[in-house]
Amino acid sequence: MKPLRLPLVALLCGFLLAACTNGVEESPSLSMTAETRGALAVLPAEAQVVGMADYQALRENPLFDPAGGALAGGNAEASARLRQMIEATGFEPAKDLRQVYVALTEDGPQIAAYATLQPDRMTTFLDQQPGLQHTQHGGRRIYHAAAPSEAGRKGGESWFAVASENLIVASTSQEGVQRMLDRVSTGAGALSENAPLMQLVEQAAGDAWMAGFVTDAMKGEAPAKDRQAAVLARSVRSFVTSLSATPTGFEGRAAFEAAPGVDPADLEDLVRGAVAAMKAEPSAERLEMLDAVQVARKGDQVTVRMEATNAQLSALK
Repeated sequence: MKPLRLPLVALLCGFLLAACTNGVEESPSLSMTAETRGALAVLPAEAQVVGMADYQALRENPLFDPAGGALAGGNAEASARLRQMIEATGFEPAKDLRQVYVALTEDGPQIAAYATLQPDRMTTFLDQQPGLQHTQHGGRRIYHAAAPSEAGRKGGESWFAVASENLIVASTSQEGVQRMLDRVSTGAGALSENAPLMQLVEQAAGDAWMAGFVTDAMKGEAPAKDRQAAVLARSVRSFVTSLSATPTGFEGRAAFEAAPGVDPADLEDLVRGAVAAMKAEPSAERLEMLDAVQVARKGDQVTVRMEATNAQLSALK
């Protein structure tokens, strides 16, 4: 599987279209829950970006669908397999998945997911799946799944393990899972030791957040024909985004730090230009949301704030 790359422009646009709060007060700091401390002790120190989604909190909003519609009949095969897993393991992702943490590294994404599990039932089910192979490491099974090739493209591979009664770890490599299992015991080489990234993480808050440094891979994702997007990608050093759900909508915030040699005022102009460009698509709902966007600059940071109701988001589908 190729390393997961996060386009900076997509990150910005996603938060512009999904949420942000009013005002320009200081952003709240992260509440360091037991799960967050545990995930940061398991994920790798070499991560350049880390993010979290609190599924328990996001379920407050009826638009949030952690199962991706799998049980709604959109994909009969996926729905049947999911039902089979639920019956065999007692694990229902839409209800039992609690928090998911993802760290992006040069080797690909590394995942720590907290859930309500019955490990023995889960292991028995996984051992019976013909498409899964497993090895042992430190007394834990590491499962290996290869995705089928599609349209002439090589399929991806993934490795995962049930690390404890409430933790699943996953990676695009066996070694990645092995190192995370080792860190469950030792904590050595953990993301919590990455001081620069942790400074960004501590600025995050909300039901979902992402923090990190813009990498060359992210800059390379900017569309070659979109000069504005390419310039914006090169103009940001780091970012922190936060998203919160309510029963009737979403609220969030994005903060972008100017790259060395970039005037923060120029970065502010680029962000305002990105907002203006999105207004070009004729949609009353889109315009209503984008008109409420607040862009501000303080020091070397540019912040973006906005809010969106469920009615507005549903109209965009």
